[in-house]
Amino acid sequence: MEDDQTGCPMGEGPSATHPNSAHPDSAQPGQDGGDRPRRRSAVTCVRRGLAQSLRRPVRAVERLALRPWAVRRELIGQLLDDPASRQRIMTGLRWRQIDRADFDRQTPTDIEEIRGFEDCHWLFESGPPNCSLSQLRFDEAADLYHRIVELDHPRVAELGRYKGGTTLLLAAAGAEVLSLDNDADGGQRQFVPALQRALERFGLEDQVEPVVADVLDYEVDRSSFDMVLLHCTPDYDLSWGAFRHWWPSVKPGGAFIFHLTPELPGEVQMVHELQHDPSWSDVAFEPDLHGENLYARKIAP
Repeated sequence: MEDDQTGCPMGEGPSATHPNSAHPDSAQPGQDGGDRPRRRSAVTCVRRGLAQSLRRPVRAVERLALRPWAVRRELIGQLLDDPASRQRIMTGLRWRQIDRADFDRQTPTDIEEIRGFEDCHWLFESGPPNCSLSQLRFDEAADLYHRIVELDHPRVAELGRYKGGTTLLLAAAGAEVLSLDNDADGGQRQFVPALQRALERFGLEDQVEPVVADVLDYEVDRSSFDMVLLHCTPDYDLSWGAFRHWWPSVKPGGAFIFHLTPELPGEVQMVHELQHDPSWSDVAFEPDLHGENLYARKIAP
């Protein structure tokens, strides 16, 4: 039986037993005894089917590009809430990423040996679809985890906890974590108990202090943290305020981590200005982004 859209045998896929199954009715009318056209592979059939099935949701997404961001986010959310559309889109993205994968291009130059799973992050695609309980991409999480493991029980402040996936990651790597978020939308009343249950299950509850407070109001001591991770606000003024308030708490040689996602334009603008402001003489940026994380080191006086 044929798929009417692709002309490929139904039921074939990447796991088919015979990837080069014959395509029925492939001979042209009026051809007797001639060579039959080459058979199509199952993978080719699947891709052609995906191309057909993806057209409608992809065109819908393209039309959304003309809408304001808040509207786009809402409408894309509605599109992804439909299980069939979501499956078609995610399957199409998966094959697109697999087709483009290349060892020569993806093998990192800054990893000399494989010391743990976190050094294998480049085998996978990293991007927004990776985000779940943590707001970090896969490569960002792997890099941050490795940095924590390299230190001796570092003290880390996370500014912008949300559901707490990154909080648990930091604790699992061995950090003592001060995890802050405000309760502007009321969600922390639900999120904090769920995070605490997860921490207790894995024996990490003593390493984490989940606090509901505003980042500008929380009192901090000087040189008390090895790392501070900021990923809490799209607001420009609040980004500057958070940095000015928490930078003194970073130990000499420690790091302030900016999460420069497109959803945080104020933080992106603030960091650009900070990089070109000579008055911050004790700030030294690492030359490369790690995913969308940018590390600023505190220079010892």
